[in-house]
Amino acid sequence: MAANIPAAGWAADVVDFLSRNLPRNDEEDGWDHMFLTAYQIGCEALVALGQADETSRGTIPRKNARLPDELPRWDDLCVSVLRLAAQQRLLFYRLPDGSVPLATGDWGIYRIGAPPPPPPNIAAANGLGPAFATSEVLTVLRALGLLTEGRWTEIAETVFWRDWPEEWEMDFNSDPRFSDAVEQALATIPADIRAEMDKLVTITNTDVTAAVKRSASAAEETRAKYGPNASNRPTRHS
Repeated sequence: MAANIPAAGWAADVVDFLSRNLPRNDEEDGWDHMFLTAYQIGCEALVALGQADETSRGTIPRKNARLPDELPRWDDLCVSVLRLAAQQRLLFYRLPDGSVPLATGDWGIYRIGAPPPPPPNIAAANGLGPAFATSEVLTVLRALGLLTEGRWTEIAETVFWRDWPEEWEMDFNSDPRFSDAVEQALATIPADIRAEMDKLVTITNTDVTAAVKRSASAAEETRAKYGPNASNRPTRHS
C-alpha cells in the first residue's frame, strides 16, 4: 500500500525529530515514555532505529549508535512521528472546512480557554483534511514523503488510515485497498505475533494473581517514595 516511498535520508530526520521531542529522563540521560502511547511508540522507534536501548520507563541512548542495515517499516515510523507531533501540540488537525474543532474538556484536543492554533499551512488533498504544523514538523513530513508543496501526498493517505484524525471524518472501511490490506494482514500474521495476540485475549487465574501482585508492589513503591497517603490512581479533574 505504501508505494513510491522516499528511497533514503528520512531515517536520520526521524531520529532527530524523535530524540528532540520525546520527554527526557534526566536521571538516566534518556527518554521517558510516561506510559503514554505516543511516547511509547516514539521510544520503540528509537530502539528499532538502533539509537537507544529499552528501559523500564523508556529508553537510553545506545553507545556507538548506528542505523540498522534493514530499516524499520517506513509507515511505522511515519505513525511514530505523527503521534508524537500531535501529542506535543506541534501538529493540529482542522475540520474538513478548515475550522477549529470545538473544545471538549480534558480529553479534547483544544482545551477551553486555550488560544486557537494558527491557520492551516497544510492543504487538504488526497482524501486528507487541512492541518497546521510547526516548521520542525513540516521538515520531517517532507523528508518522509507525506508532504509536498504544502499538500498531503498520495502516499500519505494510507498512513493516516492507521492514525486517522477524528477531525477529518475519514471513511475508508469500504475502500477495496483497505479491505484487501486487512485480509492480507490476517492471512500473513507471523506465528509469534499470533501467539502474543492469543495471550492478550486469554486471561487465566495466574494472570490475575500476577497483575494484583504488580499493582500492590507499585502502590507500595509509590508510598515509600512519596509518603503513606500517595496513590497511583489518576487525579480527577473537574
